[in-house]
Amino acid sequence: MSMLETLRVVVLTGEAMPPTLPKILKTLAPNSTIINGYGPTETTIGATLWTCTPDFCGDIAPIGRPMNNKYIYLLDGQLKPVPLGAVGEMYIGGVGVAREYLNRPELTNERFLPDPFAVEDGARMYKTGDLARYLPDGNLVFLGRNDHQVKIRGFRIELGEIEARLTDHPLVSKAVVLTLGEGADKRLVAYVIASHDEHLANSLRSHLAERLP
Repeated sequence: MSMLETLRVVVLTGEAMPPTLPKILKTLAPNSTIINGYGPTETTIGATLWTCTPDFCGDIAPIGRPMNNKYIYLLDGQLKPVPLGAVGEMYIGGVGVAREYLNRPELTNERFLPDPFAVEDGARMYKTGDLARYLPDGNLVFLGRNDHQVKIRGFRIELGEIEARLTDHPLVSKAVVLTLGEGADKRLVAYVIASHDEHLANSLRSHLAERLP
């Protein structure tokens, strides 16, 4: 008898669900319903939900369909809807879209845009920076980022901001920041072109600690 036999619902969100996870969860909690969710903080967390089917064996776990009173638009670079099945950037409208970033007006104007598809006056949509496409059954699949942002252990990180702060250091002329590993092993690795300094690594750590969250 499984220790999790009485577990009825498992909701996964915050990170892309590995396609092998439903099978593992079904082994541990055979009576559970597995739900995969998607949604950024800027739209009050949840935006889409997908209930895993018993026969799921795909390479990518869908993120489902919009929740009630939420709208998902897949748009191109001109903010036009992409054809069905094509890859587009996700924009989220409807209830729950945040008002702004605190004390960051430029980023607010970049990410929170007027919603041209809404019937309500003054409605806005959030530019997620995430890529997705619709499956024939109407479910969405998340395909990654279209910018320099990554997510590690639930925290969104702008690689470009780290690179910029590294090149602020007087000994660094160029910097590239990449991610290595997957899941819990995912980590950031920085490559720099710098003047020779055997203590540079420690200096850079202190430099970044003072300038990044």
